Amino acid sequence: MPPLIAARPSTEAVIGGRGWEPLAVRHGRFSGTTLVPAAKDPLPFARSLAMTGTGEAELAAPLCQGYHQEAEILLGWLEGEGVRTVLCEGSWQVPARARFEAEHLSRRFAMTSTAPGE
Repeated sequence: MPPLIAARPSTEAVIGGRGWEPLAVRHGRFSGTTLVPAAKDPLPFARSLAMTGTGEAELAAPLCQGYHQEAEILLGWLEGEGVRTVLCEGSWQVPARARFEAEHLSRRFAMTSTAPGE
């Protein structure tokens, strides 16, 4: 799944107090982040995140392609002040509503919470 990469302004001291914080999201899950000084072009950093920022997103078998709590946190980050979309292959969509049945979610969660061989 192609990532969504967005960046927000950063005042972290490690980058001289001014720059950008790109963040990668895949399957509604956090995939990676980095800090970019203001004097540097953020696009190469974003492309690097797109190529290497796999993390848990590709390894897990989450409910509905992502855990809703994590997706809500990421949506809050993406809606933050000064956030810009840097890379997005395809279209980025957020459903207006989602409907989940508690029994289905319980069965799905039980399948993902057991370790192999148990």
